[in-house]
Amino acid sequence: MNPFTKLSPVQWFRWILGILTFLATLYLLLHWLLPAGRSKTKLTRSDIAILSSILATQPDSTLLKDSDPSDTTRRKTAATPSAPGSQTTGSSSTATDDRLTPLQRGRILGYIAATYELEKSDSLVVNNWIRLFDKRSDLIRSLSNFVFPVRSYFWLYDGSLYAEIIFWTWFGLIASLLYSVSEALRGGVKAFDRNEIWVHIAKFFYAPLCALVIFLGLSLAIGEKEVIERIEYSPNQVLVAFLMGFFSGRLIELLQGLKNLVFPGGAGTPEAEKATPAEKTASPEPTADDIRKAIEELGPGLRLQFPNVVGLALQTKQTAGQPTGQLSILFEVRQKVAGITTGKIPDTLPFTTPDGRRVLIPTDVQEVGDIRFAAYTPGNPIHSNLPTAPGGSIRRQSLTNWGTLGLRLRGNQKDYVLSCYHVLCADLLQAGTTSVANQTNLPVVAPGTGGSPAPIGSVTDGRFDPESDFALVELTNAAAVGRFPAGQTQGFFDILFQPGDSLVGRTAVMIGAKSNRQEGKILAPYQEGDFILPGLTAKSMKGLIKTERLADEGDSGAAVFIEENNRKRVVGILIGFSNEASYVMPVSKFCLDHGVDLP
Repeated sequence: MNPFTKLSPVQWFRWILGILTFLATLYLLLHWLLPAGRSKTKLTRSDIAILSSILATQPDSTLLKDSDPSDTTRRKTAATPSAPGSQTTGSSSTATDDRLTPLQRGRILGYIAATYELEKSDSLVVNNWIRLFDKRSDLIRSLSNFVFPVRSYFWLYDGSLYAEIIFWTWFGLIASLLYSVSEALRGGVKAFDRNEIWVHIAKFFYAPLCALVIFLGLSLAIGEKEVIERIEYSPNQVLVAFLMGFFSGRLIELLQGLKNLVFPGGAGTPEAEKATPAEKTASPEPTADDIRKAIEELGPGLRLQFPNVVGLALQTKQTAGQPTGQLSILFEVRQKVAGITTGKIPDTLPFTTPDGRRVLIPTDVQEVGDIRFAAYTPGNPIHSNLPTAPGGSIRRQSLTNWGTLGLRLRGNQKDYVLSCYHVLCADLLQAGTTSVANQTNLPVVAPGTGGSPAPIGSVTDGRFDPESDFALVELTNAAAVGRFPAGQTQGFFDILFQPGDSLVGRTAVMIGAKSNRQEGKILAPYQEGDFILPGLTAKSMKGLIKTERLADEGDSGAAVFIEENNRKRVVGILIGFSNEASYVMPVSKFCLDHGVDLP
């Protein structure tokens, strides 16, 4: 029995945040209460250049007065000039000039102590090392290899290093869990698998243990002292420990690989350790979040690999037209080809999740024809009389193609309406312009066809990219646009912050200028595909919600909503359709970015 069945993904997300807060507080307290950390470092090229200039200064009589008084030979040599006619050899002069004076030793120590944070004992170590040299040339040659202890915020010295490894492995693990759970929160059907909580808890124990084993193994396996010192006292260990926690699943795979190297299977392998072929191919059941990630990562390549594919969706697999309850990647194809062998879509797709799990994702295939944007050029819309309202037709004054007025919005003490960029800015899209901002010269009219209706406003902002197809119209005649005809709206259904399985299977309602009111089930919380617009190459769109077919040409921009307690919650606006489905773009983020909301 799973004790976490009543634990929601939001509650588990809060638990992870609480654990992070506790561990971070404990880590900071320990660093505050216990002695400062220690590390080792080496002089930089800049340091060596400065110290070399100090040592290059020729010793004079003043410097030699600071030398050891017992050194009578040096005192006599420096203080007594050569007698006239006497011969002084070059070698003896060079030897004298190369002597290292106590003043130079003091300057070297002073520079290092001023540049680096040294404890008193560390200064003594540096001083004793400098005193090993009598010649400046020898000291200059040795500076680049000198490794000395310094103060550090991190514990990188001796046994305290392992405490840092444990803490930073935990921090990396928590970052990974926050990422995976937050992504599951915006996923689709059954995006959050409560059985995964057992795995999350186990990682808090095995991740730091495995990290410690790997660090110890490296220190024992590497025999070169210089390499060991570079590893043992480098702050990079903190980064490595964090990465081991973040990719703890890959860490286990690494240890499994080492097992096969150290203990290769053979005739003497115990029966309990021998895996059957089925066990070798077994993989954990992919979650909705895994499948969505796979579509995002693999989608463009899959559509190139299988040219007949026009879209991919996170959708329940069907057998004989009936849903099986198994999540899959649905390949939407232009046409099913019987008996195909070359280029056949596989039954499963292998995928490695961001947290290192390897899953096999089932696939399904559906013939949908082409996916088209739902703008329309010929014919008359149904709603063509002013005052108009959401669901009425709308077009640019200078264009003939029209679509649907989707939403009435308000923000910054102004009134707006929202439709699709490919409807209201089709000419700009043809010219390669994919965004507009602070415009005043793009007048918009409603109804969409017939006569010369007066403008109701102008497109002020718009954006067209794989995740956006929006045009925002600032109204100059607010009285020309009425309220939502289907009743009071409660707000947006934001799929980014609510579980996708609460949306899939519910009834979506659309009010379009061509199709009027239509209803259909929501089929998938995530779809991406290549959409056709006449005169342009196919445009890749993603992050869409897929429904049963609601729309026809002329319905682009129509608001799509679900009903809750006799109120409407807007899911998004319709942008396209195929023979089998309609596609809706979530709108809440665009409205938030532009400071507008439902009135």
